[in-house]
Amino acid sequence: MLKLIRILKNRLTLAERVVEAPPRGCLRLRRALKKLIGRWLSIGIVAAAAVLGLLVVYKSTHHPRTDDAAVFANYIGIAPQVEGPLVRLPIQDNQFVKKGELLFEIDERTISVRAGREPCQSRQR
Repeated sequence: MLKLIRILKNRLTLAERVVEAPPRGCLRLRRALKKLIGRWLSIGIVAAAAVLGLLVVYKSTHHPRTDDAAVFANYIGIAPQVEGPLVRLPIQDNQFVKKGELLFEIDERTISVRAGREPCQSRQR
């Protein structure tokens, strides 16, 4: 009876081994495949991180964003040689202008009145 139990036990364990354990070549192939997949996955993650890092550097260099921004620009102050009220101002704020373009027009009446007074003032001095 003990012999029969041992034989049945051996058969069950052999049967279990056959079902559970694939051939050795197949195990090697699975291990190699897992290693290959793991390496490619690691390389992909590192490459994706490098590409995203370069993208962030590019974006932050070429399109900077901040809440505490200050703009430094060329500011050119202009002043007329004569004083008087402006009649017309044909340009808008921050508009680009070319050399020779009309920036403003001063009331001619004020200029002619001041021109008429100047000789008198220079004689009194």
